[in-house]
Amino acid sequence: MNYGLARPGVHRGFGLKRIKLSVNCVEVKDVPDEVYQYTVDLKPDTTPMSIRRKVLQAFIKEKGDSVFIDSINGTPIHPAYDGSRLLFSRTI
Repeated sequence: MNYGLARPGVHRGFGLKRIKLSVNCVEVKDVPDEVYQYTVDLKPDTTPMSIRRKVLQAFIKEKGDSVFIDSINGTPIHPAYDGSRLLFSRTI
């Protein structure tokens, strides 16, 4: 897309480089009225993201049935985790 924007003092096309940009996003449907955000604090802070994900998956597998449950129909809710510090769920 070309929005016709350029830095002041720069001639159009001079010193600019075209790049391909891809975005990691998903369309969210049926968004709940409330979403709760949790901060995940794993120590040490240098723990690799792959290990963080495995630890959280193990926690959800072990405790998820009692923690992440839909209060209306009792079905399990799968929280969203960014692999670093943020976890989102529609339950408290």
